[in-house]
Amino acid sequence: MRWLSTPMIIKKLIEKEKLLEFDKSAIAKITEFGARYAGEKNKLTARFAYIADLAREADFWAKDSGEKMVSDYHVIQAFESAKERHGLYESKISQMITDGTILIDTDGARVGTINGLAVYENGHCTFGKPIRITASVSLGNGNIINVERKRV
Repeated sequence: MRWLSTPMIIKKLIEKEKLLEFDKSAIAKITEFGARYAGEKNKLTARFAYIADLAREADFWAKDSGEKMVSDYHVIQAFESAKERHGLYESKISQMITDGTILIDTDGARVGTINGLAVYENGHCTFGKPIRITASVSLGNGNIINVERKRV
């Protein structure tokens, strides 16, 4: 079995799609973003499409500025552009909280109600949205029912 590394993936992509060459700083930055995407500092993502998209967009930014080689600056520019494009929903949620369209009670206490955080992922970024979690109770027969284990 042959292992693929980020530089090998980028090299194949450059040859296949006729992209500009990437300097060492660009490859290091793509590797860093791959590790960030994997969520662990000692592992890289196996989603090679993510790395390829980042490399293609970095190539675009380098060509757009008239460069002959892709540098870490272009990779960062590609990452920030993609984050801005794919993070529209996250920014809208943040704006709605700031504007007061979405209200979050953070003061006081209420029986059967807590604030929670729903985690959303859209393929490129993950973010949290505050939600209200409520519980209701009623008089029962004395038995405890575990909803997670009860089979219908």
